[in-house]
Amino acid sequence: DVVNHHLAKVYGKASVGAPPMSVPHIDTRVLDGKRVVLFGPFATFSTKFLKNGSLWDLMSSTTTSNVMPMMHVGLDNFDLVKYLVSQVMLSEEDRFEALKEY
Repeated sequence: DVVNHHLAKVYGKASVGAPPMSVPHIDTRVLDGKRVVLFGPFATFSTKFLKNGSLWDLMSSTTTSNVMPMMHVGLDNFDLVKYLVSQVMLSEEDRFEALKEY
């Protein structure tokens, strides 16, 4: 079993124009005590701030004094926002195609 013989982190090359954090990679992780090999990165979205947080974390932390700064951050980084949204919208088939391309 490959995962039991290698501790690895292998990087590919990002697509032209893609943000730096989009570099595809394969790495070894330990999940629930078991070594696995994962491919990424793929963005996800949750309104929780912590693994066991509430779905209301984002809404409860949003105030009239921080809405505009959050909007400005999104607008100032609109290319990144577009990239992250496109990642969230990928189907499982699209993600598998990205792995095969890697």
